[in-house]
Formats: sequence, C-alpha cells, structure tokens
Amino acid sequence: MLPHLAISPNGTAVAGFGYGGDMAVQAHVAYSATIHGSCGFAAQPIYCAVKKFTREATVSRLSPSGTGVPFCDGCIDPLRTLLFDHCRATPAVVDVGQLPDWPRRNCGEPPRANCLDDVTHMYDSKVYLQSGTRDVHTPTDAVVNTFAWYATMLTDPKAQIKYVGDQPTAHVLPLLGRDGYDGPGECMAHVFGGSGNVARRPHASAALRTFDQRAYLADAAKGAAAGWANEGLVYVPSQCETGECKLLVLLHDCGTRDAPLLPPAAAMSAEESEFARHADVNGVVILMPRLAANASSGAADVRRGCWDVFGQLGQDYAHQSSPHLHPLLPMIQALGGKNASVTHAANAAAANGPTASTATSPVAAPRALPIPLPVLNIDPMKIFAHGSSSGGDMAIQFHIGFSQHVSGVCGGDAQPWRCAATRFDGDVMLPQTAESSTPTCFGCAANETILYDHCKSHSAFVNTTALALAATAAGKVGGCNGGACIDPTSNLRAARIFLRRGECRTYTGSAVTNSRDVYEKLGASDIKYFDQCNPDGSHKINDTTKMCLEHVFGAPARPPRLESAVPAHNFLFPQAPFLSSYDVGFSHYGFLYVPSQCKLPTRSTDLVNFTSTKCGMQVRFHGCGGGGPADPETQAFAEENGVVLLIPNVPNGVSGNNATVSCNAGTAVAGNCKEISRGCWDGEFIVLLERVCGVVRCGSGPPFCL
Repeated sequence: MLPHLAISPNGTAVAGFGYGGDMAVQAHVAYSATIHGSCGFAAQPIYCAVKKFTREATVSRLSPSGTGVPFCDGCIDPLRTLLFDHCRATPAVVDVGQLPDWPRRNCGEPPRANCLDDVTHMYDSKVYLQSGTRDVHTPTDAVVNTFAWYATMLTDPKAQIKYVGDQPTAHVLPLLGRDGYDGPGECMAHVFGGSGNVARRPHASAALRTFDQRAYLADAAKGAAAGWANEGLVYVPSQCETGECKLLVLLHDCGTRDAPLLPPAAAMSAEESEFARHADVNGVVILMPRLAANASSGAADVRRGCWDVFGQLGQDYAHQSSPHLHPLLPMIQALGGKNASVTHAANAAAANGPTASTATSPVAAPRALPIPLPVLNIDPMKIFAHGSSSGGDMAIQFHIGFSQHVSGVCGGDAQPWRCAATRFDGDVMLPQTAESSTPTCFGCAANETILYDHCKSHSAFVNTTALALAATAAGKVGGCNGGACIDPTSNLRAARIFLRRGECRTYTGSAVTNSRDVYEKLGASDIKYFDQCNPDGSHKINDTTKMCLEHVFGAPARPPRLESAVPAHNFLFPQAPFLSSYDVGFSHYGFLYVPSQCKLPTRSTDLVNFTSTKCGMQVRFHGCGGGGPADPETQAFAEENGVVLLIPNVPNGVSGNNATVSCNAGTAVAGNCKEISRGCWDGEFIVLLERVCGVVRCGSGPPFCL
C-alpha cells in the first residue's frame, strides 16, 4: 500500500512526456479540483486526438493509418476515422477554438458524477510546456496548439504558463547532462515555485518504493486487461516521511509505434531519476504509476503499454470513469492520507440517481415547401435581435451595426461588439497562420493574432472604453473607407437591451457585463442584466425567455400558452435572394414564424380597405451548429402577442459548408472560415430585414412598414 503522507494543500501536479504528456493533460482536466499544475513535454491538447476538424480528411478504419482511433467525434461515415495521432502529424488542421467547449460543456452543469471536475478549478493552475525544435514526432506547432488551448482556459496565461519551444532537442524529455536543458528542474520550479536546485548526489535508492497498484483498481482483472502493471513506484524524500511535501504524479511514455519504449518495471528511468534528484532538494514526493505491455489487449497502443489518449478503451477515455484515469485519484488520496475507497463509475452514478431533466414540447417543423419571404405589416419600433452564445455575439453585432432599423437586443452569453477581433493589453499573442481561428485582429501585427474567444476567457483584459470609441468612430462618415461602417451610435440611446449570463464556465468574470458597459458608454440606458451564475457555478432557475421578451416588447398582452403555438405558421424561405455572396456559409433556407394577426390577405383584391395591427419582429440568431424553428415557448409568445420570428440559418455540414472554400479569399488566411464552417456567425442581414419589413420596393406591394 502507499504510505500516508502530509501532502500540501493545492500542492499536487502532474507531468509527462509524449503520450505520458497527453495523459498528464487529461489527468489535470479530469481531476482539476485535486491537481493544480501540469508539465507537458511534447503534449497535445485534451480530446484533440479524437476530434475531427472542419477541413480534415478522414481515412479508412481498415488501413494502417486508421488503426488506433476507434472513436471519432465528427466522423459521419462509420467506415472512416481520423489519421492516427493527427494532432501531431497534421497540427495545421487543428482548430483550437473548438476544443475548450469539450471540458466546459461535456459533463453538464453542474458536472455529473465520474465525468470531470468542475473546469473552473483549473483556471488558476500553473502549466509548463516544452517542445524541441528537432522533434519530428511532435513538431513545435503541435505543442503551440496545446499552449493556445491552455491559454484559452487559464485566467492569466502570461503569468501561469511557461512555454519553452526554442531548445534544439529531438523527441526526448530534455535532461541537463544529456541535452543541455534541465526539463525536470524547469517543470518543477514553475509548477511548485521551487528553487530549481538539484541534488548533487544521485537519488537515494532507499527513498524508492514499489506499491501494489491492484489495491486502487475497481476491478483487478479489468485493470490488468487495460494494461495496469501489478506494481507502481513512489519516491519519498527523507524530509517527506515526517514533514509536509508536495506531490508530482509522473506518467511514463511508451515510445512510438516504430520504436516502443517502456521504463523499467521496478526501477526509475534516467528521466525519472532526474526528477527524483530535484525532488530531494525541493521536498516533492513522486508517484509513478506503471502500465505494462499486454499482447492480449485489443487496443492497439494500450497493447504496447501506452496510456489511452486515443479512446481505444472507450469513448469515456478522458473522463474520470475511464480505465486509466479512474485509479489515479485513489492513489493520490492515499498518499495524502485520505480514504482511498474505490467505487465503480456505474455504482457512483446509481448512488447519485439520474440526472434531472426538464421535458419540453417538440419544436414544430416548418412547412416542407418554402415560400418567398413576404412583406408584412411590421412596426419599425418593435424590431429586435436575439441570440445566445455565438448567436448572442451576432445579435449584438447586428443591433449596433443597424441600430437605425433594430430597436434592441436580447443577448444571452453575448460578448461586446467587435471584441472577439480586438487586441487588448494583457492578451497572449499567437502566430498568424492560414489555420488561425482569429484571422482578423485589430491592433495585431501582421504576423500575429489573438486567442480564439479571448473576450469570454479573459474578460478582465477587455477595454470597454476602447470598444465604445471604435463603434462611435465606425458610425461616423469617414469611419470606414470614406463612409460609415455602421449606423450612428446615437440611435442606441433609445434602445431596449436585455443581457444575461448563464454559461458560467465559458463566460467568465465580466464577459457579459462588458457588453453592458459598452452599451452604457454608447449612451444606452434601458438595459436589464441578469446573471444566472452563483459563485459555485450553479444556476438560479428563472425564465429568462420571458424576461427577455417582456423587457424588449413590453408586458405581454396575454401570457404565452404552449398550446397557442400553431405548427402551420412555421415556414421555410429561400435566403439566396438576400445574399451578396453565397460563399459565406448560408444554407438554402431560413425559418419564419408568422402569427395569425400578422398575415397579409391571400388575394390581391383583398388589399382594398385592408387593415391590420402592426406586429413586432424578432430576428433570431442560432448558436454554432446551425438553426431551426424557434422553441415552442417563443412561438407561443409570438402567436399571443403578434411577433414575427425571422430566423436566418448558417448550417453545420459534414465537411463544413460553402464558407470552407471561399471565405477570406485573396488574403493570407484564404479559406479560413472554420467557425462559419461549423455553423457560427460572422455576417450581416439588413437586406433580408428590409424585405420582410417592406422598407425596400417589393414589386407593386404597399410599403406596410412605412
């Protein structure tokens, strides 16, 4: 059994090289409430190995290059999968912007049992990353992606991350005596804040112990099948026998498919010995779990003693319940003197009971046959934008861009106008490449760009005054190529604005209040802000749909009843007539809901003496992934209160959409529309809005909007 020691609170970190480095990142995310730092040598981001990116080709599962990735998130053809180790082999295709959502959203909110710790625990972690300039197995660009992922996740990446990518080393964990760089010392000094000194004597063999790993497995037989060796190692410096020390979980590599390599079963490798010398001086216990080669394993790389970083043991491979992650926590707890009882993931889930869910009525499908977008009787003072997440960003962008026509906005988890593409003091800079997730950056040098979604992850850096000044300038004549880029911001003084924050792990700190502050600095005063996030990350239960609609439209004439929604009032309409270019991601059709009182006569002769109460209109922008008809509650409100719902649509195709090919054509980042390709927003829709309002000439029809 492992000894019970005095491990410092918040004093546990994890480290690894190669596939051990990948596993270190997985362990850090899975157990971020316990593990507060990580060192990744030649490591890739979590979940990258199984994630298909927009412009990435797939391979046959039957080919050698396809073996080892049995689970592919995003592959449609069951006979196709990803190139093995694609994040290392082709780092240019990796869209780092797609990766943070997995740990933030995959396990629900609050996270379900045996999935991942609340990701907010890792936001203040210390991270060390290293790659060698001569490493052909894990090129520098692959580790730059890991750096970008961590930089997106951490609160102050400049202070919390140390990345070393300038050492002329091959695919090795660099040692001072062998490679001229002290990787173990630099790692431990950064994550633990130690001196970086190293013991001059060899590590003390008496401090090295073996322990029976089977005591920490939920099922010893299944553990053996998953590759667990019978014994692991722990190194305990003499001062840690009685005094408080830190703990480093050191995860071994397994070499490459061409050159498999495992550490000695009951002794330390050269790299582990170097960590031990630093541990002696700095008071760090080293836990070294061990896998063994297992010729009978059905998992290609687990068979040679690798940690499962490719989903070879199951789709939950990066969750706490996985065969390789599950035993780590009881080992850590045992060393810290805590009860190391082991519970099956299934038993724990059963003990907690089923996850509560709220049943909702199905969304009514639109009519199969599309109709031309009609001219309706719309009150020009009751046109509002709506959206959440990417749709919320677009709703604000649309509102401020066309404030002469759009009277307000409901923005859920929405960042400020032009924030995502603006550099601020404190931002971490990345190389601008053809695969950057932020191809446009205001304030960046030509060869640099900013982190994707930096306004959500690092809201403290956002300068709302600068954004308000930029919007004001853009709304003036001469603000954009001699003309105005947007409508005058003076229109916003009368706007009605509802903002809410609900995704507590993604929109951190002032991410949404920054949007409120920009609106205030632009003169808006009728703003309602609601924060659903408690300090513990839980949600307050409130009907924010109702709050939004009542704020922007006023008190409803009648409260919505779900049975009020009329399925026959949902329509498809062709979007092509309103597009300046079809190569920016739009689908063929958008969605429209027209309440009974908002319809025009079906016969032209009925236009004589025809009167109708003017209706309001909500322009709804979906989140990333494509849209559909509005939810039943919104349809019911629309039906009861005379609100037309106009829903443009950018779909998420199997291989992206038409934006994949043509976006940013003629620029250094030609073809880069990765976010649009997966159904996110980046465009404007005033022509479509003018059509439905009758602001522009529409044949011989009357200008009902005027």
